[in-house]
Amino acid sequence: MDLGSARVLAGVGAILAGVGFLGYGVLGVVGMVIFLVGIIEIANNLRDNTLRNDAITWFILTIVAFAVFITGLFLLFFIHNPAFSMLVMIMTHAIGMPGVYYGRNGVSGFVYTPFTEFLQFMELIMVVSIFASIPLIASSVFMYRITKKTHAYTGSNYVRIGGLLYVIGAALTPIVIGLILLLIAWIMIGAALLTTEVKHP
Repeated sequence: MDLGSARVLAGVGAILAGVGFLGYGVLGVVGMVIFLVGIIEIANNLRDNTLRNDAITWFILTIVAFAVFITGLFLLFFIHNPAFSMLVMIMTHAIGMPGVYYGRNGVSGFVYTPFTEFLQFMELIMVVSIFASIPLIASSVFMYRITKKTHAYTGSNYVRIGGLLYVIGAALTPIVIGLILLLIAWIMIGAALLTTEVKHP
């Protein structure tokens, strides 16, 4: 594959990976695989072994993050105690939710409602996201290295900024803003690859 085709392939993969963060998980994984193949082909054309190794390491750590997230959700949903967790009780106490009974020392009883079920669901998502963010943050370091190298070959600041946003987004994954930043990062990286030429140093 020539350098131009590899660049386009990586750019399309990045865009698809970004779209995957909007809820199309399978499409996101396909996009990351295409991005990986494109970057590896760019590295092969440029004879840049560091770029190729960084891309492979990034992909492995990202897949580990996905596996931790999916496995964590499965385990928590099927093993989690149906009684209220401490966090949910604190939240219901703080907002004064009807159906929660208060004693001298705080919450003394509760009524299981759809609202508290939603709080517990959000708590599960946050806990799992925290664990999954560990390998994701590690992978973001390699993504940043990939974008720094790509910036050196393209001169596009968008790809470099996209790499920085990817790192910040990975660190903030347990909250919604992290996913939004990852989406923006993928789009910026993809757009940069699709609109700028990769040149031999």
